[in-house]
Amino acid sequence: MQELDEAYGDIYCQIGDREVELLCKLASDVLEFSSDLMLASQACGELDSFLALSQGAQKYGWNRPTLKAEGETTILGGRHPLHESSMQRFIPNDFCSAANLIDPGQKARSILIITGPNHSGKSVYLKQVALIVYLAHIGSFVPAEQAEIAITDKILVCMPAPESVSSNESAFATDLREIAHSIKQATKQSLVLVDEFGKGTCPVNGAGLAAGLLDYFLIISRETCPVVIMATHFHEIFESGTSSTNRSTHFAHMKVEINDNIDVGDDPLTYLFTIQPGRSSSSFGEQCATMNGVPDAVVNRAKAISSIIDRDGDLAATYANLSPNEQLQLETAEEVARRFISYEIGTGELLREVADGTELLDDLLS
Repeated sequence: MQELDEAYGDIYCQIGDREVELLCKLASDVLEFSSDLMLASQACGELDSFLALSQGAQKYGWNRPTLKAEGETTILGGRHPLHESSMQRFIPNDFCSAANLIDPGQKARSILIITGPNHSGKSVYLKQVALIVYLAHIGSFVPAEQAEIAITDKILVCMPAPESVSSNESAFATDLREIAHSIKQATKQSLVLVDEFGKGTCPVNGAGLAAGLLDYFLIISRETCPVVIMATHFHEIFESGTSSTNRSTHFAHMKVEINDNIDVGDDPLTYLFTIQPGRSSSSFGEQCATMNGVPDAVVNRAKAISSIIDRDGDLAATYANLSPNEQLQLETAEEVARRFISYEIGTGELLREVADGTELLDDLLS
């Protein structure tokens, strides 16, 4: 080996240098055809995308949409592609950007306000409309029986996001930033989705912000108002007439059935996941709480307080009136406290025996 080293030197390093030289030469030769290779790669990527979209459309029963330069977006039997795959039976729903497909007797309007209880499908409905519009614009078939999609320049979304310590802003701050971006970027050809905007602050301010947002689209930017779908629980802004929505928008709600006569373990609500014309009169918060395992004592107390608020009652007076059981507990606690402060345990000295402390506590709490 020593003779070989003297004759040829360090063969391993020479082999490594030769490999680098060959790879550099190969790269230089390949780069001469870089433009042709990029075109071929792009064509293969597009072909792979079209193949995936076509196979997905065939597997899940999607249909070809019709794109049009202007007019209304109409969707018949629309479905959420991801939510549908996770359920045994998905209920399809229709949509029209003129908001008169659900209720043909109404005039064409560009703002649709959806109400209804939690878990009834409002957020899924908003997302499925946006996904169908998006899929149509990338050349895909769509999860709907029939769809006519107007050219949409932007899909702007304001939906609740999970809070994270990695973010330096709250969920409400995120909603405000998304709303500000939507207002600045929206045009007449945009689709704006708003899901429960204003719920991150006090109810009065939240309802005011939601009403102000609707008034902005309907009054200030009336000529360039985008297609807006808004889900909300702020029924008071429509009942009190604080917003102009009662004259210029269309209402729909996710249908549910109330089960009056229920046995133990039965749910008080039956979700039908079907969008219906008109506005829901309640969000059924107590029923939703019961279905999610909140104790009956909490729900019953919430019903009582909600009833007082609905009647514009005095909550301070209500809380000041104690029940007989609460009054007895308060008197017992007061007696124990007065007996405790009456004892002279001594200053600066511990009890000499544990037995003395035990007797003292037994006497105090008996």
